[in-house]
Amino acid sequence: MARGDVVFSPEGERIELVDIGHEVLLDNDTVRVWEIRLAPGEVQPWHLHHNPYLVLTLRASSGRMDWLDGSPPRFLDTGVGGAVYRQMTPVHRLTNIGDAPYRNRLVEFKDLGEKRAHPVDIGAGARGVPGERPPGGPEPDGRERVLDHPHIGVWDFVVPAAGSVSLKSVPSGPRPAPRPGSASSSSARSTWAVDGLPRARFNDSPRAASSAC
Repeated sequence: MARGDVVFSPEGERIELVDIGHEVLLDNDTVRVWEIRLAPGEVQPWHLHHNPYLVLTLRASSGRMDWLDGSPPRFLDTGVGGAVYRQMTPVHRLTNIGDAPYRNRLVEFKDLGEKRAHPVDIGAGARGVPGERPPGGPEPDGRERVLDHPHIGVWDFVVPAAGSVSLKSVPSGPRPAPRPGSASSSSARSTWAVDGLPRARFNDSPRAASSAC
């Protein structure tokens, strides 16, 4: 099911699915990257994920995820810098129930979903919470692991104003079926580096200049 497909609620309500995000920032053979923006009270209507996906929070607010099948809602409260790696989920919608704008980057991993006859089971996924990092501490170059999973890793680092940081040393690690490709941008504030499928950079600057990792 995709945008434009019609599904029905348990009560028989006819619902037309929408895209999972507001804007596609990158779409290649390996990943599809979306931007999602929700003002307070705004809803991202009913949609469906066909791939395991990673959510990187750029602007934080409280959220509620409702399920079309009537399951109890999931309440979300991930701070700026948080990362969540999720399995494909049933049809749902997302509402910003907080009093601040919400914004994220959502990365779909096609190699683990739509490009396979049977999508990969990622288990419980993984979650990285600001202020709570996996064991090991920062790397000598300042990179700090945010999220660790057998499929992907997410790093956080700071780029000094008017400075630069090379991602060529970011390890890809033992990831399944790694493929070339990247999406990147630089920031004078905080930046994520995602390694695995593929390695990529994302940030919260609307004036970011793109460059290859």
